[in-house]
Order: sequence, then structure tokens, then C-alpha cells
Amino acid sequence: MLAAESKLPIFRTVARVYGFIAAHPADLARIGWLPLLLLLGAGIGLDIASDGDAGGASTQFIGKVALASLLQGAIGVIMLVAWHRLVMRDHALAAPATAGTARREIGYFLRVLGLSVLFLIVFLAAFMVAETVLIGIHWAVTGGGQPAGGADPSSAYVLLGFMAVLIGLFPAFYVTLRLSLVLPATAVDRDSHFDRSWRASRGNGWRMVMVTVLAMLPVEAINAGIAFAGKSLRDTPWHLPVLAAGSVTMLVLMAVLGTALSICYAALAAAAPPQSFTLATPVPE
Repeated sequence: MLAAESKLPIFRTVARVYGFIAAHPADLARIGWLPLLLLLGAGIGLDIASDGDAGGASTQFIGKVALASLLQGAIGVIMLVAWHRLVMRDHALAAPATAGTARREIGYFLRVLGLSVLFLIVFLAAFMVAETVLIGIHWAVTGGGQPAGGADPSSAYVLLGFMAVLIGLFPAFYVTLRLSLVLPATAVDRDSHFDRSWRASRGNGWRMVMVTVLAMLPVEAINAGIAFAGKSLRDTPWHLPVLAAGSVTMLVLMAVLGTALSICYAALAAAAPPQSFTLATPVPE
């Protein structure tokens, strides 16, 4: 168990995330120009593909979301491996780049893919449990009767479903973020195992969740606004600039997430005794 003094400071860590990004605009441009172009190209391609969808069936929507997530994950590897190394070098935890970059990036992508699948599994399980409990409480309180004032009875279930989604996200974030310390470790060629990440983050899991959520929230809010504008401005000359703006915010979101994970890694490595924080041990030559 980590000592009390090694607890992550939530708001100070969020400030450090944005402070680091603000201090490295040239590095963000240097590392991010290719991922930015790929994100824009992927966005345009998916946009064109959606124009050709017949009927907008739910399976087509799910397939589009899955393809977009896979493309963003692959593009994110190009961005995040280099960005993790930049942040970790700032904490003297990354050596200069060595051979084996392809192996490093393949390992990073496979870990991201595994964590994404785990996130989805935990989220769906927590969502179903939360929705079942909430609907049970609703029936126990109301008896399943019609709401007063002639309101639509389905509106209560929509609200309960939204609440269940929010509840389901937190355990999914908790589990995957505790395991995500393997990502900056993989990026800097250090020993990276999910069980070690889980042990190293013990006592700070919810703090990592709060740091990550609070850091991502401003960018996600801008992203949501851009997505809404993109739908409103579809089939107008402004649609392409909006897609480009969405690609920029997605790149910044990747930088925010990469910085948050790397700073959490560095903070935990600095606070714990070297023999107990095995993630800080370099991979043997």
C-alpha cells in the first residue's frame, strides 16, 4: 500500500497536465502533424462512407463507430508513443530512442486494444447492473404506474438509462486506468505488465480516474460542440473546416490523456521505494 504522502494531488496534477502541453507547442506540432493529417483523412473518409449508407441501419452505425475507434487507436499509437517519451524524458524516465520502434508501437497498440475491450466489458456489465437496480427502485417507488400530469411514461426510463450509463463509466474507467500505467512504460521500453500496473496504482485508482476525467472534460466539451456544429453545417462549405477543427481537438485529447498517464506514472515512481515500484525498472538488455 502506498503511503498517504504518495497520494496523487488531483487538481495539481490536472494543472500539470495542461501546463506541460502549454509549454511544448512546438513538440506537439512536431509529433502531431502526421497523426493530425491521418485523423482528418479518416474523418473525411468516414464522412463520405456515411453518405453512402442505405437506410442508416443500426448495424451500419455500430460498424462505423467500431471502425472509427480502431482507426483512432492506430493513429493514436503514432502520437502517444512519441508523446509519452517526451513527458517521461522530462522526468528522467526515458532514454533516447533506440532500435525496435515498430515492436514497441505494435506492443503499445495491442495493449491499447486489450484495454479498450476490457473497458467495454466492464462498462456493459456495470451498466446492466445499474440499470436493473435503478428500474427496480423506480418500480418499488412508483409501482410502475403512469406519471402524474400526463407525462410520457418512457421519459423516466430514458433518464434511468442515462444515469446507468454514467454509473457504468466509473468502474470501467477505474479498472482500465489502473492497468494503463503499462502504456507509458511500454513507450519508454520499461518492464510493463498489467499486474504490476495494478499493484503500483493501489491507493490511487480513483485519484487517477478524477485526474483523467477532469483533464479530458474541457477538451471533450469542445469536441461535443464541434460534433454538433458538424451535423448542423453538413452539406455546407463550412463542413470541412469543422472536420479539421475536430481533428485538432482529437489530437489535443490524445496529448492530454498521454500526459496524464505519464505524469501519474512519474509521480507514483517517485513516491514509492524503487524495490516496490517494479514499473520503474528498465527492461534488461
